[in-house]
Amino acid sequence: TNKFTVADTSGNTSIAGTLDVTGAVNANGGIVCDRNKFTVADTSGNTSIGGNLDVTGVTTLTGATTVTGALNANGGINCDTNKFTVADTSGNTSIAGTLDITEALPASGGIGCGTNQYHLADTSGNTSIGGTLDVTEVPTLT
Repeated sequence: TNKFTVADTSGNTSIAGTLDVTGAVNANGGIVCDRNKFTVADTSGNTSIGGNLDVTGVTTLTGATTVTGALNANGGINCDTNKFTVADTSGNTSIAGTLDITEALPASGGIGCGTNQYHLADTSGNTSIGGTLDVTEVPTLT
């Protein structure tokens, strides 16, 4: 079999072994590996990987990033150092700013603020307030 061939009429080149290149490779028509496993589009530079992308080391993404499917961030999550964090092993979440909730908060397990300052029991709805309750409107009690 031929180890290296150049077709006379088509200009296609076939290499049956490893190609070692020292220097830049100018692929001015895009890159396609194993039909669809790794492609770089000619005019846009859009890249498609048909398998897993394993990256060792720091990766910097500039601009918006879209994730379709589950984000597996094994090791925790840190946004802007400490503005939003999710701890790796416990899942404890910390938010350094205001948390705005626009719908009902399904707090199964109750709500507790501080040690004894405010507590809303899960099953009974009993509420205890460890400080002064100031009411500015006339309450309706039933």
